[in-house]
Amino acid sequence: GNQRFGYITLVDGGDLHEPIWGHPSINLSQDSVAEFKVFRNQWDAEYGGALAAIVNVVSKSGTNRMSGSGYYFGRDDSLNAKNAYASAKPPFEQVRLGTSFGGAVVQNRTHYFASYEQQNTDRANITSLPASNPLATLENGIYPNCTKDKNFLGRVDHRFNQGHSLYARYAVGDWIRDDGNRPVRILNGITLGPLAEIQKGLSQSVVGEEKWILSDTRLNSIRLHVLNNQLHGETHSLEPRLQRPSFTWGQFHRDPQWFPQYKYSLTDTFFMAGRGHDLKFGGEISYSDTGFEAHHYENGGWVFNTDAPFDANNPETYPFSCEIRTPGNCTLKSTQYAAVV
Repeated sequence: GNQRFGYITLVDGGDLHEPIWGHPSINLSQDSVAEFKVFRNQWDAEYGGALAAIVNVVSKSGTNRMSGSGYYFGRDDSLNAKNAYASAKPPFEQVRLGTSFGGAVVQNRTHYFASYEQQNTDRANITSLPASNPLATLENGIYPNCTKDKNFLGRVDHRFNQGHSLYARYAVGDWIRDDGNRPVRILNGITLGPLAEIQKGLSQSVVGEEKWILSDTRLNSIRLHVLNNQLHGETHSLEPRLQRPSFTWGQFHRDPQWFPQYKYSLTDTFFMAGRGHDLKFGGEISYSDTGFEAHHYENGGWVFNTDAPFDANNPETYPFSCEIRTPGNCTLKSTQYAAVV
C-alpha cells in the first residue's frame, strides 16, 4: 500500500490515522501500552481502511495496587566530541523523559491510569559551500534547529456490577519540527528570507466504551471515538522564493499550509458464543471533516540556472522561470456506514 493508507493504527478501537502524512496522529509512551497486535493480509471483517496492515493497540488501565514508573535519557552537548576534520563542534542535545502511574479510586470498582512523555532534541544544520562558490561567504555557517514531542494519556475504568462496565480514555500528542531561523540576507539589492519550515501537530483523541454482559454467552460493546487533529506547516520567511543551483532562499515551497481534521465514530458490536460456533455482528457510522488551506508559492518563486550574481548586461544570469500561485482552500466531508457479520 502507499504511505497514506498502507496501514492504520487503532488505539482502544479509535482510528488515529493522519490522512496527510500517513502516520499515527498521536504517539504513545511504551508504559501506556497494555498490549498490541499487528494484523497482516487477511484480517477480520470488522477491520478496514488499510491496504497492508492494521496495528491494534490497547492502553493500560489501573489496578487495585498503586504503581508507577519514571525514566530519563539525556545527551548533553558537553559530552560531544568535535569531528577530526571539522573546525567547530555543532551543537547537539537530547532529553527524553517520562512517567506513568495508576491505581484504584475504589477497590475492585474504579481505577485510573495516566502517562506522560516528552522528547526535546537540539541540533544544527551545517552549510558548507566550497570557497569558490560566490555564495559561500554569505551562507556558510552552523544554524541551530530543534524537535519537540510531548504525549499524554489518561484513562478511567469503572465497573458497575459483574456484567456492566465502561471506561473513558483521553490521549493528546503535541509536536514541533523547526528547521531553525537564519539571518536575512541582501543580494543584488533583494531581501532574501531564510528557507526554513516549521511543522506543528496537535492531536486529541477521546474514547468512551461500554461493555454489557447479558449472559454467559452474550456480550454487547458500544464505543464512541472523537479525534481532533490539527496539522500546520509554517515558514520563517514570506519573502519571494529565489532558487539557485547550490542554495535557495525565501518562502518554503509548501508553506504556510493547514490541515484541520475532525472525526467522529460510533461503533456497536454484539458477540454470541455457542458450543461449537461464535457469531459477531455490528456496525459503525463515522463522520470526518478534513480541511486544506494552501499558500504554496503565494509570494512567487524565481529559479536561476547559475550561482553567478545577477547582471542586467549578461542574459546568462537572468532567471530561468517564475512561478506564483493563488491561495487554495478546500474541505472534504465524508460519512461512512459499515456493517459486519
